[in-house]
Amino acid sequence: MIADFIQKLEAALKQRNPLLVEHRLQPALPLAQIHKMLSRANVVGAIEPLVELYSWHDGEQLHGEPDNGLSAGFAPPQITPLSEGQKAFLLQYGIKRESESTAYHFLPLKTAIIHYNDHQTRAKRQAGGAILARRYFPILWDGSTGELALDLDAAGHHRVVSIQTQQTKDEHLLRQAYDSFVDFLRDLIRANQTSELLSCIQTPGNPIEK
Repeated sequence: MIADFIQKLEAALKQRNPLLVEHRLQPALPLAQIHKMLSRANVVGAIEPLVELYSWHDGEQLHGEPDNGLSAGFAPPQITPLSEGQKAFLLQYGIKRESESTAYHFLPLKTAIIHYNDHQTRAKRQAGGAILARRYFPILWDGSTGELALDLDAAGHHRVVSIQTQQTKDEHLLRQAYDSFVDFLRDLIRANQTSELLSCIQTPGNPIEK
């Protein structure tokens, strides 16, 4: 079932951001390599969606020319007007801009593992961070402090959560984003087909406290 939704996602991405599909999506990883990388990083539990995803593509190339689909993102970007103070600050450096754009990107597996390991460090040091320990594996990243991650606990039924790694934008570190991985894929498809924001951005889910 997941494979069918992933193929629909690729078609929707080709429609909205063809440059990303042509220039940024990296080749699939062999199944044996995916399992080896996850095992070495001690990523265990309900990993089946990760295996499906990375046997499709190994994330996006996150560097290079923005014109090759980077700024348009893996899902439609969120456009936020800048305050007068922010615009004045940028003008000091010769940058004239009225808004900022934030888009989620599909993390390569190696990079996602680095983010996952960062969670373990945060679990030890950050107040309330223990909730992240060995449970949530990041899939999408907004290039700053936001992630969408898979719940690796079998009791989570492959739900997807949103993580704010710095609590400057949201007082809650963790929120429910989607009840299942399939719901997550459905919304990614819809967002790319309609060029609308992901529903978890439009309506943030309930906080997760434990």
